[in-house]
Amino acid sequence: MPSGNVPSYVNIKTLASELQISETQVYALVRSGVLPKPLKLSAGCVRWSWAAIETALASLQPGGQPEADNNPDPLMRMIRDAQARERGEEPDPIMQRIREAQTEKALAKGPDKQKAKP
Repeated sequence: MPSGNVPSYVNIKTLASELQISETQVYALVRSGVLPKPLKLSAGCVRWSWAAIETALASLQPGGQPEADNNPDPLMRMIRDAQARERGEEPDPIMQRIREAQTEKALAKGPDKQKAKP
């Protein structure tokens, strides 16, 4: 969490803000297994362990370690993503994990249980 004071547990708004994604995307990443499930403290109160989030994100990198050039600057990230696309690679490891999880889920359902697309 780049913003100095790191709380042990974060709410959906803070998590989405820190990851620079929407709240909907946070839940999509949880469903796909990229991010851990939140802890339900009460009916309307869920929190994520920031340590668990950091561990999940680090596991996306080769060798389980964060990238050495992991620059939070959005412009630099866009440049690295464009370079990765030029090499024919998946630019965003999170999106790659989402696609892999979706493929695994579809394969687990089997061809007879998949919904036909119009």
